[in-house]
Amino acid sequence: MSETRHSRSEPEELSDLLPEESALHEELVRAMRRLSRVPRTEAETRDYLQQRELPEESVEQIIGILKGEGFVNDARLAESYVRFRLRRGYGHGRIRRELREKGVAEVTIERALEASREDFRESEVLRGVIGKHLRVKGEPRTARDLKNLGSFLTRRGFDHDLIREELEVYFDQINSGGGKS
Repeated sequence: MSETRHSRSEPEELSDLLPEESALHEELVRAMRRLSRVPRTEAETRDYLQQRELPEESVEQIIGILKGEGFVNDARLAESYVRFRLRRGYGHGRIRRELREKGVAEVTIERALEASREDFRESEVLRGVIGKHLRVKGEPRTARDLKNLGSFLTRRGFDHDLIREELEVYFDQINSGGGKS
């Protein structure tokens, strides 16, 4: 990502938001350091702070600061995550499920998926995954091979209709009793 993740890079720069000697400042610094290593969603950050047994008011105050300073941004994280997972050969269904598990709002997930459609068409991602699978395992020769490939693609999060459309040629070959040499 080329854009800056947050507006202040050092925890010490936050003394105008929370006094350095306050216990909240220490928790804020700890959360910032954690977020600087691995981006996390607002829900994941909230869970982390709650596990530290902070009062809910303090959790909300820290979350507000982290969001205001750009350390927590679910929309940016979702867009980055969608692009990363599509490049890795996962479909929209799987990506959607993973982002839900991370606590990202449904509307944010849908916006991120929609934004990715300009650069990544799911059908092209699927064709790439199928091509790689065929290079490694060879073409499906039996109904069982085809079922296994379909199951693999479903676990990857691709739409059933899209899978069926892309595998149609193999269904036809197997059903006609022929196979490619």
